[in-house]
Amino acid sequence: MDNWGDNLVATGDEKPLYIWQKSLGVLNVMQIIAQAPDKNLLVAVSPVDQHMLLLGTVPEGQTSIDPMYVRWCDQGNYNVWETKHENTAGGVRLTQGDRIISRLQSGQNTLVWTNTSMYRIWYVGPPRTFGTQPLSQVGIIGQFAAIDYRGVAYWMTHRGFYQYNGTVNNIPCDVRKYVIANMDPDNAYRTFATINQRFDEVWWFFPSKPITPAQVSVMRGPQVNGTVEIADIPKECDSYVALNTLDGTWHMGKLQRSAMIGNSAFNLWIYGTDSEGALFDHERGISANGAPMGEYLETYDLDLPTQSGAMYSLVKAFVPDFPVFEGDDESAIPTDPEIKVILKGRAWSQRVQVTEKAMMIATDQRIVKGRLRARQIAIRFEGTDNITNWRAGPPRLDIQPDGER
Repeated sequence: MDNWGDNLVATGDEKPLYIWQKSLGVLNVMQIIAQAPDKNLLVAVSPVDQHMLLLGTVPEGQTSIDPMYVRWCDQGNYNVWETKHENTAGGVRLTQGDRIISRLQSGQNTLVWTNTSMYRIWYVGPPRTFGTQPLSQVGIIGQFAAIDYRGVAYWMTHRGFYQYNGTVNNIPCDVRKYVIANMDPDNAYRTFATINQRFDEVWWFFPSKPITPAQVSVMRGPQVNGTVEIADIPKECDSYVALNTLDGTWHMGKLQRSAMIGNSAFNLWIYGTDSEGALFDHERGISANGAPMGEYLETYDLDLPTQSGAMYSLVKAFVPDFPVFEGDDESAIPTDPEIKVILKGRAWSQRVQVTEKAMMIATDQRIVKGRLRARQIAIRFEGTDNITNWRAGPPRLDIQPDGER
């Protein structure tokens, strides 16, 4: 789907090319462009020269679709696709891969991903009209897993995350292994990318691995003897991972969304939908549609400093730092808000994590006593049932070397 001026063009799944024309009114239905090839995978509109490109289409003079063939119409005229000397219509076949999977407009380039590689297509003028260049043998995980933000393309593959800003670069990701290990490989193609421009973030929503029968029993859906049938649960995107494009940090979590837009031309707010079609307004207010958010922040395992001869580090106290407690609705904030802090430790990297007793911390509390012996520590902050807006400052710990016993 793409825009042709004020009109909307769409195709896919080896279907004809359709157009919705604004001049015919809002209630106008999409019409087939009869002169265009009748079987197509994707459509894109070149951003600088008003050519429409069909990606994965029927080559001129043939009747069967070639999933690697690209055709474009005459400049400014989507009704002319036959190549002639007096027009700029034409076509070219991409050679790396078996099928075109996705495309993205980034700057003056149309970026195209096949099942094995990435290309850029750009306007060069007559007589060739368009140039093509293979950029990298890096594919993409799904049709909607790429997005452009501030002229840089970001996308996800089955192996990790990449960006294109003139060259293709791998994006270091501290949580890559966790994301790949927890993704449902059979439905990974559903992964989609979106933007949170208020915080300069790129998000990817993806489906997690199928749940166990024990987990199914607490979910909604068709039930047999009180248990939901796993096969009846849609494998929708229920998890996300997000990249801060300014400092390169990552965060992840669970949130079921089937579509989201976060770079609207009208405002900075994010709008998303779930699998049932409900529309949500994100990043405004301090509740989940009137209910507590159930929010939390948890660090990865952090190595504790140890001195020569010390087997462990002893965490004696935690110094809280929650500088901001405010929200859009100040009346909803409790007078004395509290945050739950949980310290978790490991003796060795592969050992089971030991959890210290959870501590409720008031905003004006200076220090919290605790006792945790470990080589690695993780810190988890949890909101309470009260509807609050809070931020966690840099954690500070009182640590001393300790022996094995």
